[in-house]
Amino acid sequence: MNLIAFALSLALLFSASPASAEDLAWKNAYNLYLHSCQNSLNPKTRALAIQQITEALRKFPNNPQFLYQKAYYLSISEEDDEDVLKLLEKALALNCKDAAALALKSEVMLRNGKPSEALEYAKKATSIDARYFMSLVRSLEKMKRYDEAFAECSKYLKKYPNCGSLLATHSELARQSKQWQTVIDDETKLLKLTTPKDNSHFVRLKKRASAYRALGQYDKAIIDFEFAMKKMPMDRQAPMELLDIYKTRKDAKNVARIDAYIRDLDEEIKP
Repeated sequence: MNLIAFALSLALLFSASPASAEDLAWKNAYNLYLHSCQNSLNPKTRALAIQQITEALRKFPNNPQFLYQKAYYLSISEEDDEDVLKLLEKALALNCKDAAALALKSEVMLRNGKPSEALEYAKKATSIDARYFMSLVRSLEKMKRYDEAFAECSKYLKKYPNCGSLLATHSELARQSKQWQTVIDDETKLLKLTTPKDNSHFVRLKKRASAYRALGQYDKAIIDFEFAMKKMPMDRQAPMELLDIYKTRKDAKNVARIDAYIRDLDEEIKP
């Protein structure tokens, strides 16, 4: 190697070193962030996820994504909300249009008994990214603004017709206003999103059956309640509602059958 080539190689080495060191630091921090995301999914490794994102923040303390992630992990780990809010405030100071951070702040405000503030943050979040609509719906519901919450649910159901959490909330709001056919429609859609292997499937069956009963569609209600009762034999709601239906129909045989079933159940669960 001649002197010119050697000098050039040294110049390249020293000029590249600072950038390489910074790139390496970022790569390490980002890997910590990715590992923390994975570990946060398991409650048993959530503490490790918090350690990893904390280390990533030590390297890049002004990264809004890292700040949000730590706030999120602390929020689902039932840590002190004061620390969660401090992280979110810093993240939002760096990026005021972070819809995820705004939505999370709305959720934290909501569980701390501040629905009005929660609603404001939810509005900001959904104006930036409509996917955070559930924060808006929950805030309105908490404030007992049920008609508005129902209207928001209905609007977003057109965009996300298979969103289970949205359908369940829409069904519950419809139940509160006794819109029984809407409850039936929502619960039927939710049943298609579950299987009989899921306990939630039978919760949905009972909700639909109750709506059928409210409309006087007893044959349909009986089918749902009887099926739920067979699959969830320790549940008391289905047989109790069935008993009332059979009494209304003056069906003495089935009244006796369900009444005996309830007595046996009560005896079995007696302390």
